Amino acid sequence: MKKEKNKKLQKLWVLYGAFFCIMMVLVGLFVSDAFNTADYEEFVQFKEKQESLNLATAKSTDLRNGSSDYDFTIPIINPNDSSIIMTARINEYDITIATEDRDKLSSPLVYVTVILQFLSYICLVAIFIFVFIILYSLYKSIKNGKVFQKKNILWLRIVGLLLIVMTLCEDFARYFEYQYVQQFLANTSVVIDDNFYLHFTRILLGLLILFVAELFKIGYDIQEEQDLTI
Repeated sequence: MKKEKNKKLQKLWVLYGAFFCIMMVLVGLFVSDAFNTADYEEFVQFKEKQESLNLATAKSTDLRNGSSDYDFTIPIINPNDSSIIMTARINEYDITIATEDRDKLSSPLVYVTVILQFLSYICLVAIFIFVFIILYSLYKSIKNGKVFQKKNILWLRIVGLLLIVMTLCEDFARYFEYQYVQQFLANTSVVIDDNFYLHFTRILLGLLILFVAELFKIGYDIQEEQDLTI
């Protein structure tokens, strides 16, 4: 019996180590994508140049092209085979706005977007912390011979809710960013898709975690009934 328990603990530690490595990779990729990309460096250089000209700047990235026609196509020429015709369509925009009048860049939409993005980052950090707590708590639970613990169920519910809240904050932040940029693109040739989009996959994952938490709750109730019977 003790040997079987040790095997389960070893498997749990392997899971814990794998999750830790995955989390470190994800955090590294997130930081690298946010601060070390060529796009970010180019924007920093552009912003410094604009500031030297006493211009205020704002930037929005990955804005979907909302035009249904193909006005924004780029021809691609293959020098080795002229019989092949290729074109690339612009699907997304990285838009930078610069002006001497800083007040023109200020908008309540900017503050709402920043707040929602900040909340989504807080939720992400909280999710990682709670998953660590759950894995460590499961280790102690198996060691003590009780798989289901009431606190683990509570933490699992919190993770599911945090994932849903994080997704909603991120999606609404992107929506308000669209609306902000749309103000400057009125009557221009560039049309962006400013509709609200929801990441259903993350929402479903959050609901799945809540469902698993309810299964754990049923297991906890059965475990408690058995303990009382004994």
